[in-house]
Amino acid sequence: LFECLYHNHPVKIDIAGTVESIAKITPQKLYDCYNTFYNLNNMALCVCGKAKLQEVLEVCDRMLKPCEDVKITNYFEDEPYEIVKDFAEQNLPVAVPMFNIGFKNKGDKISTSKDMASLDVLLAMLFSSTSKIYRELQEKELINQTFNYEIFEGEGYSAVLIGGESRNPEQVYYSVKEYIKDLKENGLSKEDFLISKKAVYGDAVSSLNSVSSIANNLMDSHFNNREMFSYVECIYNLEFEDIEKKFDEVLDYNNSALSVVR
Repeated sequence: LFECLYHNHPVKIDIAGTVESIAKITPQKLYDCYNTFYNLNNMALCVCGKAKLQEVLEVCDRMLKPCEDVKITNYFEDEPYEIVKDFAEQNLPVAVPMFNIGFKNKGDKISTSKDMASLDVLLAMLFSSTSKIYRELQEKELINQTFNYEIFEGEGYSAVLIGGESRNPEQVYYSVKEYIKDLKENGLSKEDFLISKKAVYGDAVSSLNSVSSIANNLMDSHFNNREMFSYVECIYNLEFEDIEKKFDEVLDYNNSALSVVR
């Protein structure tokens, strides 16, 4: 799917690299990568639970070795907004065809807590198990319980992904695009907004019951320059107009792609 969406960004390359890039690896290159990226100055530590700050710091001072501060600068080629192609297919041993649909966003990762909150509520409105498209696809037996959606983001890329299993992925893709097109032309439902806002807010608050969720969310917020608790507050303060504005910015059905594994 990423090869369909991205012309130049390395996110389209498998995380293990290519045969050519692996062949060029030397011991020195591994040491350079380790000393650059696994560098204490490039690290954050999040501790959640019944811990005392001084004890944590004492363990860190004892176990972590000082190292030279290395400045990391990432360079990316310009990435056009338009996708490369709208379809990819391959055959692998799967019982039911699997699909991923991607909508390429403009620009970089989500910049603010309000933007993230708006997008989370919008996607819950459009694609959660209570949404119109989910019910229709289920009734037509085009999807099963594996149907899911997510925000895929990082430095230099951002996309909305929808995936699952289907015996007719092309029909799912067509239905999703027509559904978005209709909403773009006729508008979103304020009632759906209120329901989804409460659901997303409830999920965010209940996640604070989990120590591991707090740690993960704090770390994610830190590296994305967002603030975890302001995100919860932003959900609470969202207005319907914020969602309408976000909908205008994302889910361009003319800039999307389908990837199928049969």
